[in-house]
Amino acid sequence: MDIQTGDNVYFWQAGRDQLVGWVEATSDAVDLDDSMPRGPWDADDEHEYKRRFEFVVKDELSAIQRWKVTKAATNISQGPNLAPFEIVDSAAEAYIQGLFTARFDDDEVQAADTYDPRPGEDLRTTSLRAIKTRQGQPEFRRRLLSAYRSRCAITGTTAVPVLEAAHIDPHRGPHTNKVPNGLLLRSDVHTLFDSFLITIDADYTVCASISLHGTEYAEFVGKSISMPAADEYKPDDGALARHRAKFFEKESTRVGP
Repeated sequence: MDIQTGDNVYFWQAGRDQLVGWVEATSDAVDLDDSMPRGPWDADDEHEYKRRFEFVVKDELSAIQRWKVTKAATNISQGPNLAPFEIVDSAAEAYIQGLFTARFDDDEVQAADTYDPRPGEDLRTTSLRAIKTRQGQPEFRRRLLSAYRSRCAITGTTAVPVLEAAHIDPHRGPHTNKVPNGLLLRSDVHTLFDSFLITIDADYTVCASISLHGTEYAEFVGKSISMPAADEYKPDDGALARHRAKFFEKESTRVGP
């Protein structure tokens, strides 16, 4: 495996048994020679470093997790203590990236997250990658993790691996991957939201289907959702209204538990 410009690189520290960094390569890896200065490690370091690349730090680690947990969640067979290896499964990489909290320039985030809802327009492209993972979904999730401070908007759960990026208006391509068109939700609540069994009322409180009455989800009914601190990242009222209308349309055909 060779590192090239633009690659995402994840660092694992064996002694701590955890991920310690995520960077983006800004140069190809090159062989070291005597003309290059040594790195900032001790001169007596016993490791023989062979190659070097330049990089910028992408995100900060927000969840400490042992490799056996990461391995079970991603089905990655290789161990991190041996030679570097490539993560070929986009879902596995998205999971690992979810252990980090996004760091963005405020102006960049504001420009990127202006939501111009066009619910009927579908800009998705047909490709194998689009089948495996929605376009821009990992970045969309990272932005929501940052906006909601890695906390589920409904349950308050802070376990990052189970937090997902939920679209309010349905996903129709990258233009719908905007923070105001999203909610950070625990995976099970995300499923309920996408199934229109849970919605958000006009006063930003939780509304649940009659079919969920008497379940553990009933405790969230009437509860105010957590909001991003910045107004420009708060859920789009129009998108919430459309989701709510679909919820009540489906609710009219449902019966109780």
